[in-house]
Amino acid sequence: HVYALGTVTVLPGERLYVGLAEGPISARRLLVWNAAAEPEVDVIYKVKNETEIPFAEGIVRAYRDGLYLGADFVETTPVGSEGSITVSSLPDVRVRRSASRTYSGEQRDDYYIHNVLLELHNFGTEDLTIAVLDRWQDEAWDFEYSVEPERQPDNLLRWDVTVPAGETLEITYSFRTEY
Repeated sequence: HVYALGTVTVLPGERLYVGLAEGPISARRLLVWNAAAEPEVDVIYKVKNETEIPFAEGIVRAYRDGLYLGADFVETTPVGSEGSITVSSLPDVRVRRSASRTYSGEQRDDYYIHNVLLELHNFGTEDLTIAVLDRWQDEAWDFEYSVEPERQPDNLLRWDVTVPAGETLEITYSFRTEY
């Protein structure tokens, strides 16, 4: 796609930033904690390209009510599709993942019991809906959950939970493996 810039003047060594979309763009906000990899909850905007031109890959700067929220790299986003932009972490939520493993040796039936605790503390004044993601090990069995997750491909567990304002939510689960 060719983007018409109009007349621009740039001196050697200067950078030129061009906005492809002026004004507000519709987006939905997702709060996601990848417990296996991240120590905080990410704020992700799913931006719908409702313009007449595709969005080129590059850096996107996000603002709300004139305040800078953050920036992220976005992939090429064709007209009518959605791009994902992670702009920051959620400041009012603290999360912690802890795990333990216990050996259980019985006659010809050795295995390990894995216990996982996922804690979400909402220090804010609003209830928050957060997608919590975690991975479990290959060849695991005998799962037990305090809150039933949605099992997704590639050993991914997903919980969509609401953490009330000023409260803590705990998710626990356990499973067994041979290692």
